[in-house]
Amino acid sequence: MTKTHHTPSQDATKQQPLKQFRLHGTAATIWQKTHDGKVFYTISLDRSYRAKDGTWQRTSRFSREELAVIMRLATKAEEFLDRLEAEQA
Repeated sequence: MTKTHHTPSQDATKQQPLKQFRLHGTAATIWQKTHDGKVFYTISLDRSYRAKDGTWQRTSRFSREELAVIMRLATKAEEFLDRLEAEQA
């Protein structure tokens, strides 16, 4: 596996998330996008885990037992976006 090294100027140009919520190694990340002059939001869900070789990995696959965590994070994301949109109205 090849590692990519970024310079500070490269990292500054990367889009940063608007907000991130974490719970039990799982994250809900909110991204703000603009398309044709309209602003919209997307949410990504992923979980961190340590692979057999000891490296940290991320996955977007979840077990049935993790659904309660996903639901809590999705609720937090929805509440955040509801507040944001109310402030902008």
